[in-house]
Amino acid sequence: MNPDLFVISLIQILKGQFNDAVKQSACFWLKNAYSTYQAGLDDLYEKCTPETRTTFQTEIFLSLANEASNNVRNQIADVIGDVAASILTNEDLPKTMGIPVEQIWPNLITNVFELYQTQTTINRLSALRVMKNLFYYASDKMMGYKEHILTVLNECMISDDFDIQVNACEALGSLITTLEPKSLKYFNPLSVPLIKIAGDLGVNPVAGAKATEVMNVLADISETEPRYLKRHFHELLKTMTMIRNSRDIDGGLKDQAIEVIVTISERYPEMLKKNEELLNSILELIFTHMVEIDDQILDEWANPPDGFNEDNEEEDDQKIIKFGMNCIDRLIAHVGSTIMLKHLSDCVAKMLISDDWKMKNAALMALSQVGEYMENIKEIEPILDTINNNINHENPRIRYACLHCLGQLSDDMAPEIEEQYHSIIIPMFMSRIDDPVPRVLSHSFAGMTNFLEHCPQDQVVKIMDTLYERLIYHLQNGSSFVKENVLAALAALSEGAQEEFAKYYRQTMNIMIDILRNFSKKEYKQIRGQSIECITIMSATMGKEAFSEFQDVIVAEMLKVQKQDINNEEDDPPKNYLLSGWQRILVIIGKDFSKYVDDIFPSLLDIVKKIVGKDGTQMVPLAGSSAP
Repeated sequence: MNPDLFVISLIQILKGQFNDAVKQSACFWLKNAYSTYQAGLDDLYEKCTPETRTTFQTEIFLSLANEASNNVRNQIADVIGDVAASILTNEDLPKTMGIPVEQIWPNLITNVFELYQTQTTINRLSALRVMKNLFYYASDKMMGYKEHILTVLNECMISDDFDIQVNACEALGSLITTLEPKSLKYFNPLSVPLIKIAGDLGVNPVAGAKATEVMNVLADISETEPRYLKRHFHELLKTMTMIRNSRDIDGGLKDQAIEVIVTISERYPEMLKKNEELLNSILELIFTHMVEIDDQILDEWANPPDGFNEDNEEEDDQKIIKFGMNCIDRLIAHVGSTIMLKHLSDCVAKMLISDDWKMKNAALMALSQVGEYMENIKEIEPILDTINNNINHENPRIRYACLHCLGQLSDDMAPEIEEQYHSIIIPMFMSRIDDPVPRVLSHSFAGMTNFLEHCPQDQVVKIMDTLYERLIYHLQNGSSFVKENVLAALAALSEGAQEEFAKYYRQTMNIMIDILRNFSKKEYKQIRGQSIECITIMSATMGKEAFSEFQDVIVAEMLKVQKQDINNEEDDPPKNYLLSGWQRILVIIGKDFSKYVDDIFPSLLDIVKKIVGKDGTQMVPLAGSSAP
């Protein structure tokens, strides 16, 4: 191949009267030919003659200035930015070509600024796009022109044109997130305009994608160089609060506004420790977000359909609440429990006395995050009193929040909470094991699972008969979403009761076998997986002799699932349940497992390959229970 002819031909396409698709294809090949960042044609830039390189450098800018199609213009701008950055950062290239680094593309920056100075909107946008790519890959190489860059970005950020503003913000983001810290100070004057643009677009209902693009810039900076925004944190908080409180704004944008504040707070917790008013403002921001949910309890929340996956298919209101809980948890972890729990307690106390159920709901869900940070178990008592006062609330979301709080505390404060407060907690759980709302009912069993895993055996035995009867009833009559957590609770009950569960073992195993045989539809995959878990946990508790009666049948049914029920989806439920189930059976029956090996291993190895993947780096976790 003649490299000079190849490059010149592509340039001619960009200059010619070809359709967009052809020109975009030419851009693709130019980038692959000349950019060392692309896995394309090796060393083509240095193989071309100086005349060809000069032609490329000149004509690519002319093509950009004269192109009418926005899509093609963007592609050409990306070619310039990508190729220029790649050759400027290639330390070996000047040596190979025998020329100084400044002569590799001598008029690059001049051409970019000339394009910008034409003062037409499309050329300014193209110049900013080139800058964004150059800054992202080669920001340190641009510092010789920092005065010009500051002037250009400042002019664009005070422009009346939203497109110009957004592109300038994106170019600034590329610069700030890649510059060495010592060079950041020079561009500090642009931090306030950036925040202002985010606010102006963020409260504008018609800004749409433009607002998201600027918010993405703030998010990137808060992650990589939060000090750039820290100096104006109060202004940033005011702006993000304004966005969050605006009506008719996309919920994702509101999430991002809070995320920016929390991310910077994580990096600089001292400023919150020293300023209680600031900390309270951030908590108010989060709680305000958590209560912005539907006034009505939607049926999609109360009664999820068969096959519902709580992690992947959660409705918007529950996502908002979980997001807020996560923010609170992060603040406690970084600001410190001593300060945070005091302020959180004050906020929650005010919310709990509100007549608005959404305030109570947010407060209770927030309380579920505090257990792991409490050093004295006695501190939990006021929270247990609060839960007890609301566990039978008429609103199902409040009951759900109480159960969630109990389940999370049972896990975070185990085993002390089970040992010292079982007389208080068990009646609360038992009061909801026949809740009329499936979502609440299911969560009662999920929370109970956490509690039973650490509860003293004598206390488990006391409730075993009553709890077992209700678990079996709901296993046979409840929705699939309820059944899934019933199975987890049954497994935990058998472990907690130990040998006392023996009287229920045979009956339960027969029910489990029926589930494996009859719940064969795709939406019941989670049930089948959890049935395998329940069977093998119960059998591990009861021992080899008890399991021997069911051994052949269980192995046969698990093999059916293994051979017929597994697909290539990453989150296919039965995969991990099968792996951990086989491990338990191996432990239960020991050397007798050898007679099943020839049947089990070929298809089992296929599953392992699917989980591990081609690179062999993904770990295979044991399947766990469906705890909250």
